[in-house]
Amino acid sequence: MGNHIERLVLKGRQSIQGAGNGLNNYLVGNTGNNLLRGLAGKDRLMGGTGNDILDGGTGEDVLIGGVGNDTYLVDNIKDRVVEAANQGIDTVRSSISYTLRSHTENLILTGTQNLDGTGNSLANSITGNSGHNVLNGGAGADILMGKTGDDTYLVDDIADVTIELANGGIDRVRTALANYRLADHIEYLEFTGTQNSTGTGNDLSNTIIGNAGNNILDGAAGVDKLIGGLGNDTYLVSDAGDLVVEGIAEGIDLVKSSLADYTLTEQVENLLLVGNAIKGMGNDLANTITGNAANNILFGGDGNDALFGGVGDDKLIGGVGIDTLTGGAGVDTFALLETGGDIITDFDPSNDIIALNQTAFGLLDQIVGSVLNASKLVVVNSDAVALGGALDLLPSPLTRLIYSTESGNLFYDANGTSLPGIVNGLGEGGGLIATFEKVLGAVPTLTSANFVVDSIV
Repeated sequence: MGNHIERLVLKGRQSIQGAGNGLNNYLVGNTGNNLLRGLAGKDRLMGGTGNDILDGGTGEDVLIGGVGNDTYLVDNIKDRVVEAANQGIDTVRSSISYTLRSHTENLILTGTQNLDGTGNSLANSITGNSGHNVLNGGAGADILMGKTGDDTYLVDDIADVTIELANGGIDRVRTALANYRLADHIEYLEFTGTQNSTGTGNDLSNTIIGNAGNNILDGAAGVDKLIGGLGNDTYLVSDAGDLVVEGIAEGIDLVKSSLADYTLTEQVENLLLVGNAIKGMGNDLANTITGNAANNILFGGDGNDALFGGVGDDKLIGGVGIDTLTGGAGVDTFALLETGGDIITDFDPSNDIIALNQTAFGLLDQIVGSVLNASKLVVVNSDAVALGGALDLLPSPLTRLIYSTESGNLFYDANGTSLPGIVNGLGEGGGLIATFEKVLGAVPTLTSANFVVDSIV
């Protein structure tokens, strides 16, 4: 259009182009597929019918597509796209951060700048550029496609789809959905809000971050980092390189491990062995550690722990603290590291074994792996006798273990004489080793055959 002319109206049905000038132009297309370019100035472009391309150029432009599948080129924050309902599938190509207006379906970010793209209430398709994009479909079932930058996807609909290229940057999904699985080639998943959520990774080395709810986090394949946050969180660990991260006072948390050997990280309370897992170890907290159907080795570590062997021939090592040990089915070994009063809930004298730490109970004077010499154990009918009430019942100066059938308490006498003396007379290193709870109404009957001396760990 020549200089000093403001208006251009295209006629006929042909697909033709029209361009403005440096003035504030008014361009109107025909019934064909038009390319209208406003160039400089504050322009108003109307496509009419047909699949039109409207490019306002520089300036604050108004772009009205009309009927047809129209494309709008936007480069100014004050450009305005106008579409009515049911007038085709329309696309905005924008070189600035942009939010789709009503009745416009698709958004493509252009250039190389770091831009944000936001949808509307329709089912949108939003495509990033080579920069670092934040793509938010808004309401509706949206398709979000990043490119080579480090992109962030805001997902709010269960039907939203995220599409990433291999080696297309380090990408992140942020979502408040109750359940989300990362698509291929996306590294990070972060939950927002306070609802209970389940997050699953992909084949990459993912970082999955929970919210304030009770989350279930599963990195799937790869070496993953799982961060629960507040709430009672559950972590599914399947790779030896997986890392579980919890803060102080952030709920009562559980790891379900399928690894052959797993040790709880700091601030995680509970461990459940699943699949082919064999060995589980606690931390400084009061842990609950539960085995599976295999022959497990469970070690509580520090803290007052509860160990459950389940099915299988298990070895339960309470560690430091007053621990509660339940072997379950099978031939179980209850390993006692020191005095302190562990509680054994289901000892079966016909099958189970008590393993005493050779270092802590050195006065037993036996080699590792040997069954306890009968002279080392005396069985009495009350704690009073065990602690000095009827000293003449002790048969030998070699006696080191005293078992009370009244309470199920097992004591270690480390005072170096045949007489245990008064309560404080069990000697340095002596004291209550363990309490055997009643099974079918009675404490178990113990003999020296139930004991071995072991190096424990």
